[in-house]
Order: sequence, then structure tokens, then C-alpha cells
Amino acid sequence: MTAALVLRPRRPDDLPACVELLREVHEQDTYPVNWPDDATGWLDAGGSFGAWVADVGAVVGHARLRPASERPSAQAWSRAAGVPVDALGVVAQLVVSPGARGRGIGAALLDTVVAAATQRDLTPVLEVVAKDRAARALYDRLGWTRVDTLQQQWGPTAVTVHLYVLRA
Repeated sequence: MTAALVLRPRRPDDLPACVELLREVHEQDTYPVNWPDDATGWLDAGGSFGAWVADVGAVVGHARLRPASERPSAQAWSRAAGVPVDALGVVAQLVVSPGARGRGIGAALLDTVVAAATQRDLTPVLEVVAKDRAARALYDRLGWTRVDTLQQQWGPTAVTVHLYVLRA
């Protein structure tokens, strides 16, 4: 029997499981595009308004809400959303275990992060690598609006990213 899905704030002791989840996603989907030298630090780097996990007896999903000011996409999101950069909250590091997909976990995590952004009066935004069709389909289905496409340099890799805004 599968345990019920619990969405909860990420705890420090969740980080090893989150790194293993990230490795599983990277091996299947090449996300992150470049495997970080310090995966724990990558999941926990920079400012954060919070991070959450999806737990079914084991961590099967992760997502974070971050300030937009750290992202190269900040100005483009700001123009598209019509709000200042400091009024944006970036949905980041949203990953779901390949074996747990198709059960609404990604959408549930996204709802959790959006609710946290809304509580802070932030406009939710996100970016997705253009080749990630499954993620783009999820965002489109949940009402996100693609507002721009940019070339970015992520470490040694040039990537095309689509920028999304969730309009109120």
C-alpha cells in the first residue's frame, strides 16, 4: 500500500533524499542541465522564501520559492508581469521522481509554492528549459503564461529557456 501524499516544508534532514531525487531526475531528464559540484548547496543556495517536499513515506518531489533578483530573467519577468523585480517569486528546483509522476505531485507542489508566493504578495514566475516538454505541458495546463524565450549560459552550457508568469 502506498502512503498518502504529504506536502510539507523541507527540513535539513531531507536534503540527502532531495539530492538522491535530484540525481534520479538528472539521469533521466538532464535537469539540472549541469550536475552541480555540490548538489546539496545547489538545492539550498542563495535566498529562499521556503522549500517544500512531497513525501509518500519517502521524498518524491521538491520545490522552492526564491527571490527573482538572483536570476538573469528578472527584468524580463518584471516587464511581462508589470511589477517590480522585488514583487516576483521564482518557482525553482521543482522536481518529481520519474517513478512517482502522473499522480499530480508536480501540480500539488506547484500549488504549494504559488500559495506561499501569494501569501507574500509575490507574483509567481518560473523558467523552464525549452526542451522540457513535459514541464511546459504542466505549466500550460495549470494556467501559466509563457511571456518570453531567452538564451542563457548555465555554466558551460548554453540553454534556451521559456519564461512563465502566473497571472492573477
